[in-house]
Amino acid sequence: MDRPHHSCARSLGNQPEQWQTMIESIYEAIGRPEPSFGGIKPIATHSPQPIRARTSTLGAPLASAGNPMDRIAQHLGNMGI
Repeated sequence: MDRPHHSCARSLGNQPEQWQTMIESIYEAIGRPEPSFGGIKPIATHSPQPIRARTSTLGAPLASAGNPMDRIAQHLGNMGI
């Protein structure tokens, strides 16, 4: 397979019905080394995170939790009211 002109000559010398078996035989003739898994690091397992009760509003800072009127006013402002 180190000479590409031989591949062209082989494909021209065979009928199209023979191409699949020819290609399979060429593929099977290719030397493939056995895979080595010795250098692979194990996958770190992470514990699942809990679902948060409150999500942030796309980066908008929340009003302080101390004054509920500020929070209500902020939500009304976010809605455009």
